[in-house]
Formats: sequence, structure tokens, C-alpha cells
Amino acid sequence: MTVRFGTGALLTGWLMLAGLNLANPDAIIAGVNLGRAAHGRPLDAAYTAELSADALPTLHRLLPALGTNEACAAAHALDQRWRRELETTERWTIALARAPKEPVPCAPSRGG
Repeated sequence: MTVRFGTGALLTGWLMLAGLNLANPDAIIAGVNLGRAAHGRPLDAAYTAELSADALPTLHRLLPALGTNEACAAAHALDQRWRRELETTERWTIALARAPKEPVPCAPSRGG
């Protein structure tokens, strides 16, 4: 009985870990936060810049559409944080391999 419980618990743990990796929570967070910002809610540029490299494709796709000062601040902070890792091969992860290599384009057009 104990062996089956242990095996089940271990299998459940591995499935949960795999599910979280596939769900990509930082990309989901980035999408939700940028969606809220697109509807007039403030964007926390500092928090956005702290998201992992998993969020970079989502941020690269959605930040330019906002055109706000906060979006530009987030784009600049992302570039400062990730530029070196994106240009070197010192560390390789799937997230860094998927991330766009060019900086997020930014042109503030609306107040904010």
C-alpha cells in the first residue's frame, strides 16, 4: 500500500511540474497585464521587466501596440535585463532560444 501511494504521489508531482512548464505562467501573466494596460489600466514596468525569459515573445509582440510611456519603460528595462544573455551563448535555455533577439520597438504615442 505504501509503495503504491509513493508511486502515485511521485507521478502526480511530475505531472504537475510538467503541466506548469507547459502552461508557461510568465507568458500568461505578461499577456493578462498587457491586455489590462490596453484597456487603460496602468502597466507596472518594473514588474513586467522582472518576468522570466518565457514572457519575452509575448512582451515583444504586445508591448509596441500599447505606445505608452509605461510600455516604453518596460521595453527599455527588458532590453537592459536580457540583452547580454540574448547576445551570448554563456547560458542556453529553451526560453532564451525562443526569445526574439532584437529589442522591443518603442514609440510612445499616448499619454500614460
